[in-house]
Order: sequence, then structure tokens, then C-alpha cells
Amino acid sequence: AEVDSRIVGYARCEHYESSKDQSLYGTVMPLPDGWYLRGVVVSESHRREGLATLLTLRRLKWLRERTSQ
Repeated sequence: AEVDSRIVGYARCEHYESSKDQSLYGTVMPLPDGWYLRGVVVSESHRREGLATLLTLRRLKWLRERTSQ
């Protein structure tokens, strides 16, 4: 998220595939394959403004546009 051309927040989503990602994490992750929302961070000075909600809604929209599920 940007405010006055400054980055004040970010959020991630990540695709997990057990056949590929087990070697990355070193253990078997008890997760089904698919997309996962990862952390969301908002600058302390911009919290309680709805930015985390907006970032989450944007990630969900991004995923819907790219997946069939």
C-alpha cells in the first residue's frame, strides 16, 4: 500500500505444493496444495485506517483472477 508515494504496507500470498515445497521447509507440512495468504504488515503510523483489510481484499481478488477455485 502506498500513501503519498511511500510504501506503508505490504502483504503476501504464496502457492504451496507438497511435492516441491517439502524440501524447502525440511519437513512435511500438513497442508493441502494451493494458495495461502501470508503475512500483512502496515506501518505503525498508518494502522487502524483499513489498509490491512484493503490489502487482503486485493490479494483475494488477485487470486480469483488467476485460479479456477
